Amino acid sequence: MMTGWVDVYEAWYNTVLPCTRLWEGNMKLGNGKIPTAAGAIHAPLRSCIFVLALTLSGLSDAQTGAAHAGRGFAWFFAHSRPEGPCAGERVVATWYASGRRTASGQAFNPGDHTAAHRTLAFGSRVTVTNPRNGKTVTVVINDRGPFTRGVTLDLARGAALSIDMHQTQWVCIY
Repeated sequence: MMTGWVDVYEAWYNTVLPCTRLWEGNMKLGNGKIPTAAGAIHAPLRSCIFVLALTLSGLSDAQTGAAHAGRGFAWFFAHSRPEGPCAGERVVATWYASGRRTASGQAFNPGDHTAAHRTLAFGSRVTVTNPRNGKTVTVVINDRGPFTRGVTLDLARGAALSIDMHQTQWVCIY
């Protein structure tokens, strides 16, 4: 499963780049002219295009904590309701585990207790409670996002695992 932009780059480097070189090699005949017939694309190039299509289809499930059997956010909002007590604000949270730098400039560490929020100031501390089990973690906002409508908080994997959050879910923040 693809997990982020690093994987996108690696997929491009390992699949698309060799395909473009193969394409360039197939596009010139011995006389230097470019063929126009559909049969000019040889079997290796067709295989390369097939592998590229498979790679791109795997990118659609980039790991963001939306682990509802691949059903996505639309399914989540249609079929989930907040549960358990909440002393603060009920919001939908996801988690992420890939990246290099955060919007604040810090190096991203998936094991940290950090989070992304669209508007809170960098350095803000937010207490996140999993209402299913009562576990709580305090995170520091150091990134921007999530950019999915209806999702308020993007926890680093370490913060999500510390409250036993394994998929997109309702949480309580204060």
